[in-house]
Amino acid sequence: MINDADNPVPDGKIVCIPEKPEFASSMLSVVEPLRGNGQRASLGQHSVHCLPVVVGNQYGFAIRSLLSWKAVWNGGPDPGDTRVTIDEEDESNPLQYVQTHFGNGIVTIQNRFHFRTPPGVNLMVMDAPNYFYFNLSNLFAVVETDNLRRDFTFNLKIIKPGVEVSVKKGDLISAIVPVPRYFVDDFEVVSGEDIFSPELLRKEQLQGDKFAGQRSGPDQKKPHQVGKLYWRGRDADGRNFPDHQRKLKEPGWPRDDGLFKRMQRLLKLDKD
Repeated sequence: MINDADNPVPDGKIVCIPEKPEFASSMLSVVEPLRGNGQRASLGQHSVHCLPVVVGNQYGFAIRSLLSWKAVWNGGPDPGDTRVTIDEEDESNPLQYVQTHFGNGIVTIQNRFHFRTPPGVNLMVMDAPNYFYFNLSNLFAVVETDNLRRDFTFNLKIIKPGVEVSVKKGDLISAIVPVPRYFVDDFEVVSGEDIFSPELLRKEQLQGDKFAGQRSGPDQKKPHQVGKLYWRGRDADGRNFPDHQRKLKEPGWPRDDGLFKRMQRLLKLDKD
């Protein structure tokens, strides 16, 4: 079986398993890598020069609708309180289902394949980064796709009753992002005063003040009114960041696998 001791999913791979051989062609139609797709026309010109947005736009893999459909929710709690209408030309498409299973205005998308990830890697389900749908949003979910040997559904919530939503064939309606299991669990938010000296905190605050002064002053006279210090990986004094990402790396880049070794240790401890 996949992810048994002798058959692990390789690092850096998300494997698609069709329900039946005839459904294999649908996988590439549904899943779209977002790498290289750093711009969104709906966000305007400022976002083109905002590196966090440009990188965030490329995170993960979008899920495409293979059908055109509309839905309206009457506000009730039952599955029948949401009416989904699939365009006539798509009604007989066997590669994707659009149904209402859970009630409360939730529309369920089911594909004819499932995902498998390397041991210790989950798939996080979310809206496709910075693609927006009127009155429609994904239920955020985290799935152990290294363990699950079947499909999972994508579930979109209609937010306002009585207002019709519309999805066109080819729209990017959801997304998956691989994340190491237990990675998020390690973090907590604390005050800097509990960790660092007042002198060090003041130096950090002065950096923030310098950035703010540049944004409201000299940067206003530069092209597009941006100084692009962050884009270039520099602090307010022009020092280079020790590590900085301006674009996504290509698959297979030589990475430090310390995180993944640590993750495997956590997995072993959890099972013990």
